[in-house]
Amino acid sequence: MYLQCTKKVLDRLSVDKADYADAAECECFDKGFYTWYVNLMNAGRKKALVCVNRKTLYPVILYGVKVKDFARLGDRVREAIRATLERECIRTEIIDEYLDNCGEVLFAKTSDRSTVSYMNRICEYLPSFGDELDEKSLFQPALSRRLANLVYRAKNADNCLDVSNEMFFKSLCEMRGMPAEEWNDIISVKKYQLKIRLCLDKYDIWRRVQVPTHFSFRQLHEVIQEVFGWFNYHGYEFSAGVKLRIVNGADDDFADFADFAGAEGIRVVSDSEITLEDVFEKTDRCAYVYDFGDFWEHEIVKEKVLTGNVNAPVLTERKGERPPEDVGGEGGFEHYMYVISKPSHPEYESMTKWAERQREIQKSIESINYSMRWV
Repeated sequence: MYLQCTKKVLDRLSVDKADYADAAECECFDKGFYTWYVNLMNAGRKKALVCVNRKTLYPVILYGVKVKDFARLGDRVREAIRATLERECIRTEIIDEYLDNCGEVLFAKTSDRSTVSYMNRICEYLPSFGDELDEKSLFQPALSRRLANLVYRAKNADNCLDVSNEMFFKSLCEMRGMPAEEWNDIISVKKYQLKIRLCLDKYDIWRRVQVPTHFSFRQLHEVIQEVFGWFNYHGYEFSAGVKLRIVNGADDDFADFADFAGAEGIRVVSDSEITLEDVFEKTDRCAYVYDFGDFWEHEIVKEKVLTGNVNAPVLTERKGERPPEDVGGEGGFEHYMYVISKPSHPEYESMTKWAERQREIQKSIESINYSMRWV
């Protein structure tokens, strides 16, 4: 494996310049599939290493890097790649084969400007995801996956968008002698089938989704927003029983709320630090509230556990259209439904015009599932 490092990284390594590998050699080694570009940056109060695969531009992030980690940089990068591919639910034997093929670690200077430019873009994006960094771990597989999905997209031969993780997976298939288009077959992911029901007595509004068990509750929040067509304007929280509250850890009031609730014997957890498996291994249901003014409560029920090869949420069934955003809670929704059912009502015209901006945007299930590839 070649690690082509920026000067900031090379200056911290105890590697003689005479031992650097030739840059051309790095480029030729299986078209750069076993070559990673590495840069060092500040991320808040800690140091982060941004590693980018030369061939596919797939990123791997290490956070909280210390001096001792530079002494074993090759091992650390290998471990980070393994942790990230495990989060992608790549089968273990394929991860092992890739790392075995990488061979011994050799260091070199960066040489390709386009790869450096992309790596710099990752470095620019990373601070925007600071609330998703796992402060307790050197390896950041969830954030690596997020950046892979969001930052780089390129058109493939079918004029469809590929993201860098899918490009990496296709290269893993080629490594195994498999057709690149069968890249989903190298994935094995455990999922929960969840039925999410909007709690309104007179209306049957629900969505059935399959979500990877390793997803955080922050990601589940994004799934719910997408499948119900909420606009994500307002605050939210999850609860499991009376003793667990899962809230937005990025909220400025998170620490104060956690202290206050803790004094009442309630455990408060950041939604980015707890997974679905952490909760649904102990219970079959939890609740989600969106918009503390209108107070839209959703009941979430675990229906079954599945195994598949799509490491993304999937909407499978749905019924009913959600109330318009900011309609005024259940009472306001009842008034809205009454008005729009009577074209002669004096508020009918203004209400329907207002609702055009606030109602759920109608999308096909296929369109919603395509959007959720990047949750």
